[in-house]
Amino acid sequence: MPTALTNGQLDNVIMGDNSVSVGFKKTSNTTTYTITQRADDWTILFQQPTGKYKRWKLNGKRISQYKKMISHISALRMHQQKLH
Repeated sequence: MPTALTNGQLDNVIMGDNSVSVGFKKTSNTTTYTITQRADDWTILFQQPTGKYKRWKLNGKRISQYKKMISHISALRMHQQKLH
């Protein structure tokens, strides 16, 4: 995304039997992503380039980054979670 873009949101995107919303907001030193879904039996894989972020929080709590290498991509696997 362009660096000048500081926030955005896609709401209620229908995927099969699920509805997913994804948003982001950038500040000078933080980017917050919000991911929600309607279905309780889907798992979401959120990916960012390896090394892009030093600290990760899930539901407001700092976590160790769950790393899964897929073409040099770091990933967080979420099930019914909201990512910040």
